[in-house]
Amino acid sequence: MTTNISRRGILAGSLAAGVAALAGCAGSPASPGGGASGGESLQVWGGVPGENGPDALCKAFADANPGVTVTYTRYVNDDQGNVKLDTSLQGGVPIDVFFSYGPDVFARRAGAGLALDLTEKIESDQTLAEFHRSASVLKNPVIDDKLYTLPCTESTNFVFVNKAIFDAAGIGVPTAWTTDEFTGIAAELTKGKVIGAFDSPMTSRGTLGSNWLYADDGRKSNFTNPAFSADIARRLQMQQAGTIMPRQRVLAEKLTTFQQKPFLAGELAMLGSSAYVMRYIKDLKEYPHEFVTAAAPEPKPAGDASFNTGGLGDFPAVSSKSANPDLAWKFVHFWFTNAATHLAAGGRVPSAKLSAADATTALAAMTDNNSELFDLESFKTVLFGQPRPRFSVDTIFTAQTELITIKNKLEEEVLLGARDLSTFAAEATKQGDAALATAS
Repeated sequence: MTTNISRRGILAGSLAAGVAALAGCAGSPASPGGGASGGESLQVWGGVPGENGPDALCKAFADANPGVTVTYTRYVNDDQGNVKLDTSLQGGVPIDVFFSYGPDVFARRAGAGLALDLTEKIESDQTLAEFHRSASVLKNPVIDDKLYTLPCTESTNFVFVNKAIFDAAGIGVPTAWTTDEFTGIAAELTKGKVIGAFDSPMTSRGTLGSNWLYADDGRKSNFTNPAFSADIARRLQMQQAGTIMPRQRVLAEKLTTFQQKPFLAGELAMLGSSAYVMRYIKDLKEYPHEFVTAAAPEPKPAGDASFNTGGLGDFPAVSSKSANPDLAWKFVHFWFTNAATHLAAGGRVPSAKLSAADATTALAAMTDNNSELFDLESFKTVLFGQPRPRFSVDTIFTAQTELITIKNKLEEEVLLGARDLSTFAAEATKQGDAALATAS
């Protein structure tokens, strides 16, 4: 499988400006550890705060490899921070390993020649077979028929459940359910000041799978597929029924970013999200609450054995300019295999196969084994049970960011009453196809 990445358009504009700015910094001293004498050194750039696991992982690698110095530099994973990383990779800043946090961002960097081809190293290791190009279910982005990374985490989407509200209504925490059942329970639990759910399930990505945004081998957008309009129709229906939060309030209170606030305030019976919310559940100083939170799997359309709508993440790559690529690959492999020990506390679920002991360790780090806050068995089942969730891995990334922006903007207009749902498909297709034509 190959991507349809246009090298001509990769990192255009922001990189050009950033590289020009870097030219004036050519004489600046290297970052600490960049030129240590008497041993080897690695410069690692990532978007996760060091205290949330990376510092411990870097120290563990250095301890396991005497004489090696590892310096971790945190960049903020936003537009400005990503431009800083891109320009640093293009310029003279010494970087050996860098992390990307979205497959489209990673694919642009690999396609631009900023990452080293790791295909041979990955596929010569049979313990990494599920990340090979030949895997029955693809778990690694394949770019121009090459592998450049080992996705270190998986972001399973699931439903956080206020167990006190469910118990009071005599409803058990679902272990498998349909979107219709979710909608019905949300309606049943919407009473007084409690709203059934933050949002409705968005199933188009899970149903359509890999390259869900594209038709005609990536030459056209896929917004005429009825799965997209069905998602919006469900959201609109639930919003009109008052069983999800009104979009006006979500935007006014910036709850797309801080959706844990109304859930932990007891205003929501359910919140569909991913494991990062668990760290807020533990933060009783910022979010005081007394109820137990349980985990339920993501609801699916009836008869649909689709993919989870989450995805793989934390994509490390060896810089194509690394002065020590073999040591850098060794570090990437170490990070991948030790993520359960050091990253789980921050809500990052490792993508590597875990032993029962490692899964127990990871769950304990994520929950502090606090049964007064977490229904531990339900979280164990959803996050580490068998079979594992399946994630679709895209192989086309042309104008992907633009297509998602178009989709979200037009959906927003429908939910806010500024657009009729019947016009969504045609307008999204018009704008999406134009974006693809420009990027090709």
